[in-house]
Amino acid sequence: MAETFRSLDKNVATGMKTEAGKIAAIVEAWENVRSDSSPLRFFWSVYSDKTYKILASGESLEQMAESVTPENMHFGGVRVEIKGKPSFLHVLYIGAAVSIVKRGSAQMLKSAPFSAMQGGSGEISLPVGSEVTVDSLAKDIAAALGCKIEEVLV
Repeated sequence: MAETFRSLDKNVATGMKTEAGKIAAIVEAWENVRSDSSPLRFFWSVYSDKTYKILASGESLEQMAESVTPENMHFGGVRVEIKGKPSFLHVLYIGAAVSIVKRGSAQMLKSAPFSAMQGGSGEISLPVGSEVTVDSLAKDIAAALGCKIEEVLV
């Protein structure tokens, strides 16, 4: 019996760790978003086949809004310039077609990518299944950074 519990404890501890290879694409995408020399301003990743994969990346809030899909949980990052100073946010969006059971795991699944995304100024959780538009993104970004929507849309 004691051997069984030792085995379970070991498996539970191993299950709590995320291998670097599973989040490598996120680390690279985040570095590109944070780089002053890169034109990229956002990326979205999804969790698929027990790893995180880049779904989309781009240079504008328009592209960010257009690239969400209803069937995925999206883990991403965005760079915005407020008064010439860059700010970086982690972003979570759960599509409308994601099942209730999978929605419950989103908070757990976001831990690995968001922990790997060093230097974030905060986090945004977009309303589940909401329509993602430039205006809704700007509103949530402004709220997270304590600035005006107009400053985000510049």
